[in-house]
Amino acid sequence: MQLSCYRIIQEGLTNISRHAGNNVEAKILLYRKDNDIIIDVMDNGQGCDLNLIKKGYGLLGMRERVETVSGHIHIESQPGQGMKIKVKLPCGIGEIDGKN
Repeated sequence: MQLSCYRIIQEGLTNISRHAGNNVEAKILLYRKDNDIIIDVMDNGQGCDLNLIKKGYGLLGMRERVETVSGHIHIESQPGQGMKIKVKLPCGIGEIDGKN
């Protein structure tokens, strides 16, 4: 689970550096809520129309990684309005406490 979190955040930052434009602010939040790990990756960059994305594997790879661990991903973006990626990953209490 730790590796999945790391890779999701890494891909989010890679997408920001490649596509968001110049003078962009990025915000990463990683926290636990109940028995879930929440990852928010946000930027105020140029954004995009998600319906027009046809090449590249960044967001697709992120979706596949999340689904592999039975998580959920929600992506919001519009041209000129940045991008928001919210990931919710299930975890057992023991995983967080280092018991598993």
